[in-house]
Amino acid sequence: MRLPIAGQQDWSADPHGMAYDNPRFWDSAHLESELHRVFEICNGCRLCFNLCPSFDVLFRRVDALDPHREEAEGKHIEAGKIVEEHEAAELLKQVTVSTENPVGLLQDEDKRRVVELCYECKLCFPRCPYVPPHEFAVDFPKLMLRAKMLQAKEDGIAFRERFLGATDLVGGVMTRIAPLANAAAHNAFNRTLMDETIGIARDRQLPAYAEESFATWWARRAPSPGGDTPVALFATCYVNYNDPRSAGQPWKCWRRPGATWTVRRKSAAGCRSWTAAIWKAPASWRGATSQRCFRRCARGGRS
Repeated sequence: MRLPIAGQQDWSADPHGMAYDNPRFWDSAHLESELHRVFEICNGCRLCFNLCPSFDVLFRRVDALDPHREEAEGKHIEAGKIVEEHEAAELLKQVTVSTENPVGLLQDEDKRRVVELCYECKLCFPRCPYVPPHEFAVDFPKLMLRAKMLQAKEDGIAFRERFLGATDLVGGVMTRIAPLANAAAHNAFNRTLMDETIGIARDRQLPAYAEESFATWWARRAPSPGGDTPVALFATCYVNYNDPRSAGQPWKCWRRPGATWTVRRKSAAGCRSWTAAIWKAPASWRGATSQRCFRRCARGGRS
């Protein structure tokens, strides 16, 4: 999220309250109106209908609540029946024309479900024709994040979100007991217990943990000969704890004289925290982004 300059007082350029320190950002009434506005635009466009569960649930629910859906689909006319012109005129007299947008019929639980299902993949942003600087200024993923952050501020953060957000803590423990952790992940009793306590669905496929993390493997490997070509290898939490081979193989393939390798291990907990709306996450999480680290390596001349 792009944060404005601290202390800015003129918010005329941000009428939709999307800047983090804009007072409207934390206004629940303003958020409600913004959700309604964006949902109306999305319902009229539907270009993102097949991208993620948020849009699928939104459009299906709007269609289900539309009182004139059957008339719009022509279901008041018998299937396969050829309608004469005078008959069509009579049928049209029975059709009630309404300008009410069915988005207004969405309940709070409907909107919360749409927000909950967004996992910030941001595939909708490059596809949407109404993103800023368009006058509609639709930023669906940022709006979903704003709704999650406001909900977290008002209602607190669920234990499940805190648990899943602590990727380094959980991954560090699970790799030490990988065989036991992987067996437990496939045990019906344990999955039922996790469903009832933590809130992780029992039928959700969980990734297996490696018996040795990539960081541990890298620390004990034989150092490469020094060279003139600096190379930086980025390892995410998933690579570090679940699939270290995916990072080890490139190093083995590309290892050659003249290259000096450096591993950049930046925690993805910050990304997870923002997605889960842990808005009070430590500053070290929010600042330690792979993007910022990548820029530093690129400016330093690393491949």
